[in-house]
Amino acid sequence: MGLVLYLFAAIVLVLVAGWAVYVAPTPGELAPWQLAGALVPGVGLLLGVGALALALWLAMHLVRFVMRLVRR
Repeated sequence: MGLVLYLFAAIVLVLVAGWAVYVAPTPGELAPWQLAGALVPGVGLLLGVGALALALWLAMHLVRFVMRLVRR
């Protein structure tokens, strides 16, 4: 689980660095479609890592449940 949290933090760090390089220096306001274009890949990555963390958590609990059934 620590590895998943590490990957999540690494992705957030890369997204913040990318935002600082490409979005922050843009003069003027961003149009909504430009802002969405900048955020959609990041949201997709964060949701993917969250789904991976959830799948690992559910798998761990399923294994724990099955082990309890086997012991009885």
